Amino acid sequence: MHRRHSLHAILGCALLMASSFAVGCSSGGGVQPVSQMRYVDSQIWEKQLQASLGAGLPTVNVAFAGKDATMSNMPERLEKWLFVINERDDGNVRFEPDPGFAAPKSPIGLVFTVGMQAWRLFSEYAHYAPAANYNALVFYHPTEAYLTKVVFVRKAGADS
Repeated sequence: MHRRHSLHAILGCALLMASSFAVGCSSGGGVQPVSQMRYVDSQIWEKQLQASLGAGLPTVNVAFAGKDATMSNMPERLEKWLFVINERDDGNVRFEPDPGFAAPKSPIGLVFTVGMQAWRLFSEYAHYAPAANYNALVFYHPTEAYLTKVVFVRKAGADS
């Protein structure tokens, strides 16, 4: 009888440790989810985005500083997240002029080709798993085409 209780105690501890590990992994290793962040080309930023999307927040806004990120020169880290969203049957990535900037009155010659370079296949789908529950809206400056922000919007009825 004593041996049976010991076995149950060991199994209970093992199960508790496994569930703690799983929660730690899904929350980005202790990184706190946020709904507002600034894009920085670093793994720290990427872990923050992963934790924020994994937490199931209704929206996650990513702002850009400067004009380096453009429609034709999108940061690779961001491009991978958008790729995963776009490749899912129910995913949606839209590009729209940022309403915070005045649109040009006569956009002569202003043509945006959103030719999203040939997307590479990625083997790291587990890393991008939180993106499955989101769509993305990419805002850009209407005349200069630099990215101003990306809003990841949680899909209605997405798994919690």
